[in-house]
Amino acid sequence: MTLKEFQTAMEELNRHAQHGCGDGSCQIRPPGGQHTNNRCYCEPRDFSRELLALAIATEETGRRWDKPI
Repeated sequence: MTLKEFQTAMEELNRHAQHGCGDGSCQIRPPGGQHTNNRCYCEPRDFSRELLALAIATEETGRRWDKPI
């Protein structure tokens, strides 16, 4: 995982935490107007899975970020 990939993943996770998933039953911010009626992906366990996957990817990177090209 590169530093840029890590930064992008953190930005997406932060955006998700602030604005929700867009589902009609969103726990963070239910949308107005058109939305999906699928499943809310804003449960604490969903964020935990995303954070754990990111932690594993960064752990596998090692002690230093690859130098940008």
